[in-house]
Amino acid sequence: MPYSDARTYGRVARRRIQVGASPGADADRAGNAARLQDLTAPFVAHLDMTQHGADCDGLLEWTEPVTAWRSTAMPVLGAHVLHGAIQAPFEVRPSSVPLEVGYTLPSRTFAHLLTDGAVARWPYEDDEIHLLVDLERAGLHMGMRPLPTDVEPLRVL
Repeated sequence: MPYSDARTYGRVARRRIQVGASPGADADRAGNAARLQDLTAPFVAHLDMTQHGADCDGLLEWTEPVTAWRSTAMPVLGAHVLHGAIQAPFEVRPSSVPLEVGYTLPSRTFAHLLTDGAVARWPYEDDEIHLLVDLERAGLHMGMRPLPTDVEPLRVL
C-alpha cells in the first residue's frame, strides 16, 4: 500500500490537541513557545529556542495514556456522498515525539514517521497540534493494547 494511503487505511492514528492559537512566524520562537504553554494535561510542548536546521522544532510529550484515532476504512455513507470512514480508538502510552511547527516539507513528516514512528505537527493557520503515530513502526512500543488485527508490525531483519 502506498504510504500516502496510510491514514485512510488505518496505519496512522491521529490525536488532535487544542492549542487555541495558530503558530506565528518561525522566527517568533518566544511567541510560539508562549502559545504552547497552555496545552491541556497531560500534554507538554518543549520548543527548542535555538533551533537552526535541527531535526525538529522541539518535542511534544505526555505523561499518561492518551487516545488517538485510526480509520477502520469502513465508509460512512450519507444520502448523496461518502462522508469518511468509521474511526477506532488506539491508546498510546506516555511518550515524547518530535514537534514540527509551521511549514515543513511532507518529506520531513514522512521521515519522522519512518525514523521515530510518530510526529506532532502544528501547521500554520491551524489552532491544533496533530499527533500522528505510525502503528506499524511504533504501535508495539507506544500502544497500550495489542495492535489491531489488520496492522502488521514492521519486522527488522
